[in-house]
Amino acid sequence: EAIAALRTTVELAPREATYQYHLGLAYAQNNEPQHARDALERALRLDKTFAQATEARRVLEELRAR
Repeated sequence: EAIAALRTTVELAPREATYQYHLGLAYAQNNEPQHARDALERALRLDKTFAQATEARRVLEELRAR
């Protein structure tokens, strides 16, 4: 349910790094690592210094280690 809501939010504001980040976290928690990586990488491409950028990088590292 959260993923569907976040996907809608991302569709409405695709250039908002924070929304991409939260979508990535939701995918990671839902055991969808490829979708999680895609969203987190997109967030960092949009804005390398957004508020959660450090956490996004950490989660990406964890996903790559799996």
